[in-house]
Amino acid sequence: LLFVPSTEDHKVDRVMQLCKKDAKNNLEEYKNKFGREPATFDDFAFYSGIEKRLRTEGIDLSPQDAFEAYSHGDRKIKKLFDEKVASEGVGEHTAIMLLQGINFGSSSPELTEKMYRKAYEDERDFWAGKWYGVTIPEEFKVASLEAGEGAVLQIAVAYTLEYYPELLDSLDLRDYINTEGSR
Repeated sequence: LLFVPSTEDHKVDRVMQLCKKDAKNNLEEYKNKFGREPATFDDFAFYSGIEKRLRTEGIDLSPQDAFEAYSHGDRKIKKLFDEKVASEGVGEHTAIMLLQGINFGSSSPELTEKMYRKAYEDERDFWAGKWYGVTIPEEFKVASLEAGEGAVLQIAVAYTLEYYPELLDSLDLRDYINTEGSR
């Protein structure tokens, strides 16, 4: 995920530009189709992944309807989503999706925060974990957005300290060295 500085930084910049463009295009496509911004990450991710796959196969169902059909044993839907995937290229595909997600978050920070908070309020049955049979406990504890921010800052500090120590002050990260994510 984290790129090590190299002579090919221009390639990384190009990939980041393409991922940012894809993230914006995916959001615009979603808004054009539904007339609103996505309320949760499930809305957005399932639309851009599952619904596109359903359309490719000529199946006219929403992701939520497909989930219901899958959970009720619909053979066509189960066959579509239970197929094996070759491990070749999974890392690259995952990295691209991750970069698109990061660029989506950086392009739309307010929407990202709203979607994150909304994800833990409702629709627990529609989570990807539920799709794959993960039991979600009744008493559900979620790390706060602020706690997650602290963890990300610690990662950013470690990376910056290793590769770009001269940027610690300009990024206002020096205070996070050897802390638990708080100042």
